[in-house]
Amino acid sequence: MWGYWAQDSGYTEHAENNQLAVLDANVMADLELAGNTSQPQAPMLPDEVRTFQIVDGSILSSTSDGSMLNLTGNSHVRVDFVRETIDIKLSLESLRASGDLSASHVDLISFWQSQPVVLQGTEDFSVHGGEFTGAFVEESARAIMSLINARNNLDEYFQGSVTWQDNSLVAPE
Repeated sequence: MWGYWAQDSGYTEHAENNQLAVLDANVMADLELAGNTSQPQAPMLPDEVRTFQIVDGSILSSTSDGSMLNLTGNSHVRVDFVRETIDIKLSLESLRASGDLSASHVDLISFWQSQPVVLQGTEDFSVHGGEFTGAFVEESARAIMSLINARNNLDEYFQGSVTWQDNSLVAPE
């Protein structure tokens, strides 16, 4: 099975036996990062720092009631291929909850090995925080597919999939 976000929706579409179907919000977090994703090997890594911004899938869904939590434009992933670190900042916003989830100077090797990056939270996410798991989409490391889990202070879980693209490749709005 492969999947991708339906544009302007909180749902993921997938193909199974060449038939497109829409998955509900509780299933999308179960999609595995596989198929055409590849983790670049250290010798192939670029010798630079890249900032990635959201290009698709900017909504997390509650696992209990399906309510939506938006990732704002302030969200980004910064990868320093020279120092082999990753920094993540997710700005979350809804009518019920808001706050940031972030991690700084995380070992990029762990990310390559699909280890979840633990995110510390602020405001309505300060007690539990979240996790970010991802993979580079191609060997040139110009895009990232990610699964995000967040848990607010009211013990509600939110999950979603977000695609990030190297900032230099994204057209200005």
